[in-house]
Amino acid sequence: MNRQLSHLIAILTVMICAYCHPQCLDFRAPFQPASPLGFCSEYADYACCEFCNRVSLSDANYCYPDLKTNPVLSGETAAQTSAAPGCLCLQKINPRLKLAMPLWAGSPNDGSGRLFVMEQIGRIRIYNTRTQRWNFGCFLDLTLKARVLPVPTDERGAMSIAFHPNFANNGRFFVFYTAARGLFEPLPEELEGRPFFFEDKVIISEWRVSKLNPDVADIFSERKLITLYQPYLNHNGGLIMFGEDGYLYAFFGDGGGAGDPMKSSQDKTLLHGKVIRIDVDSDRSKPYTIPDDNPFVNETDTRPEIYALGMRNPWRCGMDRGARGTGNNRGRILCGDVGQYGQEEIDLLKPGVNYGWSAREGFQCYDQATCGNIGNSMSC
Repeated sequence: MNRQLSHLIAILTVMICAYCHPQCLDFRAPFQPASPLGFCSEYADYACCEFCNRVSLSDANYCYPDLKTNPVLSGETAAQTSAAPGCLCLQKINPRLKLAMPLWAGSPNDGSGRLFVMEQIGRIRIYNTRTQRWNFGCFLDLTLKARVLPVPTDERGAMSIAFHPNFANNGRFFVFYTAARGLFEPLPEELEGRPFFFEDKVIISEWRVSKLNPDVADIFSERKLITLYQPYLNHNGGLIMFGEDGYLYAFFGDGGGAGDPMKSSQDKTLLHGKVIRIDVDSDRSKPYTIPDDNPFVNETDTRPEIYALGMRNPWRCGMDRGARGTGNNRGRILCGDVGQYGQEEIDLLKPGVNYGWSAREGFQCYDQATCGNIGNSMSC
């Protein structure tokens, strides 16, 4: 009977609270002890919070609904004081600096203990993990360049940073951001005549650290590598990163608008909806060169930068550090690709692969006219 009651309460909890609190659905443990989180009162104020409060813990060390106060569901409610090896915990850092929509954070791994935090509005700030203090001022301020509105629904702005593998010695880093297209700024030939306004553009540019201060970028050092004009305001992609091979990878969305109206993700003459791979070191007289082993380098009517295609909006990706002890699978890149309706993807990046959009969404046919023309669907 107790087991049946446990299952019933668990099902009701998920059904009712997921319905009432969709914005809280992604919150899960682990959280560090004493980290404040009043689930219902802080994240929503709906009538069914009464139910949530009856089965949730008031102890701020836990994140509802992973632990319930009902003894049938959980007989042990003692606060955790340590984490298992390999676990991730959240720790609130110095709150004195108010950040404006931080979207990305990362370290150049140069031994300095610095954490670079990018705000969507265009500021890049430095948090020193050793002193646990924020640096005064900005490392780089792109607020006059990056185009974004200060609202949660705007996908534009400053997106990510990629530090050169030899950043500690050469001070080179790369930035992915969106900007406004100039009033009389011409479009590239492949976009001319298309029925879109192209008011925005994605820019990937190279910068250098100031020679006078390692905590400040040289504001005059910008060198634009790629400009990609956007037909809509969303689906910009947003990530750049260096692979284990030393090449720079960039992830672009399809340009926005429901259903890929420009049909760009399957169009190899465009970089929209693609993953690209470029060499930023071999020839410094050019913005970049193409690696010889890029999968489409010898294919006609195809941009040689393309590494993979059929993406909708690859917003964030991560690199596998490899199995502990053996290092197996080190360097693999896995990407989250945002779906149109019911399908979301986590894609293992491989050269030359077509991930399907907009002919397919996930494993399902999306465009009946084209989904049978791009080969077999991807399998796990």
